[in-house]
This record gives sequence, structure tokens and C-alpha cells, in this order.
Amino acid sequence: MKSDILDKLAEAIYAHNPYPTHEEYDHVAQALINKHPCLKEPGSANGWYCWKFSLKFKMGNFRQKMRVAGCSEIEAEFARLTSVDLKSFFFTGLDQYLLRFLELYKAKSGIVGLTRLMRCLDDSCTDRKRTVLLLGLPHFLKEDSSCFFKTVEVTDDDDTFTQGMKVGVVMVKDGEDIIATSVVLEESVILPDLKDFPHAISLLMGLLFALNIDYPKELRYTFEVFQKVLMNIGGGQCSSLVHGLRNKLLRKTF
Repeated sequence: MKSDILDKLAEAIYAHNPYPTHEEYDHVAQALINKHPCLKEPGSANGWYCWKFSLKFKMGNFRQKMRVAGCSEIEAEFARLTSVDLKSFFFTGLDQYLLRFLELYKAKSGIVGLTRLMRCLDDSCTDRKRTVLLLGLPHFLKEDSSCFFKTVEVTDDDDTFTQGMKVGVVMVKDGEDIIATSVVLEESVILPDLKDFPHAISLLMGLLFALNIDYPKELRYTFEVFQKVLMNIGGGQCSSLVHGLRNKLLRKTF
């Protein structure tokens, strides 16, 4: 519900002023709470502080939508270059290996980051399993994803959200909820307000293909798995590490 409210507010504000001032953000957040007291934030002195930050970030995403190439252009260019459908190939491979990856992750109980992600699993939620697979892969491969896959709080300074990110995905949290997921290139949000982390990764792969950008060296094997295992593009030429992982994925037991 909160995301829907923010979407409608951002659209209305954009029509009036694409670049509102801090005082205008305050005014809108206060007016929202005054009109709908049930939306007041418990434990907050004024009841609207986080609404202001959420709205400010949502406006940044909305402006970005108005001026960058959309997802459809990336998908079309990827199809032209590879002759395959971006999302279809990505999600087919993701779901094909989903349960097997999670079995391998469970066997690596000594990896702290991986164990923490596995605790977030919900057996009934496929999207969450997909997210755990993708976020857990760098941990499993012993690569550092901290500068490429970032989670920030909505109250953080939005100027620092993408700082130091040459390429990657940033997720914005409001409490326990992810309210925004965006693809970043050269410290700029290129594809804002995406459905979730798996969709962001699929579009990131499409963007890197379309622009002929090398995969980050720090996540060399992670991106190789994305391309050559999950998407089965160029899978005949894998590094020894990824070749071994693919063999494990194809076994019934380990």
C-alpha cells in the first residue's frame, strides 16, 4: 500500500514541480498525515519524517523514468545481439537450478553471509528464493559484492546511495520492506523502480550486453554463472571454477 501511495504522490508532484524543495516535501508529508491519520508513523515525533524521505527517493526514481531508456529498449537490443529473449532465458535458468543452488548453500553453513540469507527464506515464496540465490552467489563463490549489490535505508542521504558503484543494483529499505530496486551504472541510477532484485539482475545483464561493458573483476565468477549457467549463453567455454559448479548443479546428490 505504501508504494502505491508514494507512486500517486510522485506523479501528482511531478506534474506540479519536478524538483520540489525541502519545504515542499515537508508540506506534502504533513498534509498526507493530516488527511489520513492512520498513516502516521508510530514512535515518530511528528509522524511523517520517513514519509518525507520515502517520497524524496520516489521522486528521484520518477524523474529518472522520464529521461532514460526503458527496459523494453534493453530487452530489444539484447534479443538483437543474442537472438534470445532476455527475461525468458534468465528466469528459466534461474528456476531450473533454484532448488539445487539452495541445497548447495545449506551445505555451506560456515559462510556467515550465506547463512544469514538462508534464514530469510520463505518456502512458499519463489521470488524470495530467487533473490537469495542471486545475492548468495558471491558469498558461495567467495567474491566481494559489497560495492555492487547494496542495500540502503530510506533515511540515508540519497546522494550517497550509489557512491562508488561502477555497476550494480541498489535496494532501498523502509523498515523491513524493500521499497525501491534500481540498476546503477557509473554511480547513476539508469533503471529505477524495478519489480525486484531478480528482475534488476536480468536487466543489468541485458544492459551490460547492449553496451558491451566488461563484467566487474571483483565479481568475475558471479557474472560468469549468471551468463553461462543461468542464461546458458557461451556455456561451452567456462572457467574451471564455474565448470565445476555446473557439474555439482547437475548432480542429484553431493
